[in-house]
Amino acid sequence: MGELNNKNDKLISEQDAINALIEWYGCKPNDIEAFEKIIEALPSAQPEPQWIPVRERLPDKNRACLITNIYGDVAWNYWIDGEWIVLPDYVVAWMPLPKPFKEGKK
Repeated sequence: MGELNNKNDKLISEQDAINALIEWYGCKPNDIEAFEKIIEALPSAQPEPQWIPVRERLPDKNRACLITNIYGDVAWNYWIDGEWIVLPDYVVAWMPLPKPFKEGKK
């Protein structure tokens, strides 16, 4: 199975992994379902950002964050000097903002 490893350690999608296994093993339909379940259970190389409930933890420095409010809306907000700038009593969870887009990168 070493031949399936990409020399550049390039990430591939779940579907590409399934297709590679089908090609490598010459799978039957039942095998494909088993491979799909195994691959879906693997941890992601780039985990999804997770919401952090404000009752568990608040941001540790002055920063802009994504927030979820009591109404289920998602917006951005600033955490500055220990307070949310917009509607502080309505924030139930937050997460750091993603890194900004840079031309030429995915």
